[in-house]
Amino acid sequence: GDDGLMRMPAGADPAPPAAGNVLTAGALESSNVDATSMLVSMIQLSRQFEMQVRVLQSGDESARASNSLLSSR
Repeated sequence: GDDGLMRMPAGADPAPPAAGNVLTAGALESSNVDATSMLVSMIQLSRQFEMQVRVLQSGDESARASNSLLSSR
C-alpha cells in the first residue's frame, strides 16, 4: 500500500501459517542473549574506540607541531 505495509489482494485466500515451532502454553521462554556479557562487551568496545580516537588526536597534534616547526624555518 501507499503506507508501505504489505496486504493480501482483495478476494485472495489467507496466507498459510508458518511452518516450524510454535509457542507452547504454560512454557517459559527466555532470550538467547546474555545481557551481562553484551553489556561488558559494549563497555570494552567503547573504551577501545575512545583509545583509538585519542591515538588519532595525538597523531594529529604531532603532525601540527612538526608542520609548525618546518614552516618556521
